[in-house]
This record gives sequence, C-alpha cells and structure tokens, in this order.
Amino acid sequence: MDYAIHKACKREIIWVMTENGKKTMLDREPEKMWVFTLSGTWKMVDCYRSHFATCPQDKHLSGEKG
Repeated sequence: MDYAIHKACKREIIWVMTENGKKTMLDREPEKMWVFTLSGTWKMVDCYRSHFATCPQDKHLSGEKG
C-alpha cells in the first residue's frame, strides 16, 4: 500500500476514498481490534484509524487558530 507523509506532523499516512467520494487520511499502521461478528463469534481484525483522531497537530487539522 502506498503511503505519504503528513506535512503537519511528519507521520506516515495513507489516503483513502470514503463512500461519499471524499479523500481522508488514515494512520499507516493498523491497530488490532476484536469485533463481534453477525454469526455470534469474536474475530481479531486490522483496523485503520483516522489520522484526524491521532495527529498531534490536531489544531492544524481542525482549522483552529493558535
């Protein structure tokens, strides 16, 4: 998977397209998470977290000043 460097925090990200056709950033490294399936079992999966949730430069991302 291709990755980029986020200019604000210099961390590795990947760009993806949402269901609504908009681009968004995800952290490059997935996190392991347990999910409960429709068949009633638990399964460990890789989940990619939104970079908006983890970026240390969150004020830059939200458009806040200062």
